Amino acid sequence: MSDDPAIALVTDSTASLTAEDRERLQIEIVNLYVIMNGDQRPENEITDYTEFYKAVLDSPQLTTTSQPSIGDFMEVYEPLLEAGKEIVSLHISSGISGTVEAARQAAEHRVEGRGGERITVVDSRTTAGGLALTALASANAINAGKSVAETVEQTLAAREAVQTWIMIDTLEYLHKGGRIGSAEAGSVAR
Repeated sequence: MSDDPAIALVTDSTASLTAEDRERLQIEIVNLYVIMNGDQRPENEITDYTEFYKAVLDSPQLTTTSQPSIGDFMEVYEPLLEAGKEIVSLHISSGISGTVEAARQAAEHRVEGRGGERITVVDSRTTAGGLALTALASANAINAGKSVAETVEQTLAAREAVQTWIMIDTLEYLHKGGRIGSAEAGSVAR
């Protein structure tokens, strides 16, 4: 493993990576936000998930999430670009979040000869464990000394190999959050 690879990997807080893996593999994180009862906080501030999920269920308001801003991406990208790094930025599926688009906009903001051309944004088409596995494949490629193109190729191969299955107790929150309609929610709409 290279001590200081020429490529930096950036992912987001929805990736179910351990702190140890993030540190060991030098993976940078951009936070999404959780909005509960009008209070917005970065996802990485949630440390007690048992208490968090209880608070979600007890909350009188629907708990929602918000994607990172372009500025949030810039805060992570700037020091990496200043250090001369190329960046592979791998994020939660564009089908469920605008995070990938915000990353692309941040890269475009940096173009004009200021490093944006060194940022490659990849849509993982997954989240949580699937995103973590894809990020680990990316990190392994980077730490093996592969180029950006080779890293992206390995990332896309991992993305295609990952299958994510989600099981939920109720359709209530998908319906309330607008992810599914009344007909799809079935008993929720009754």
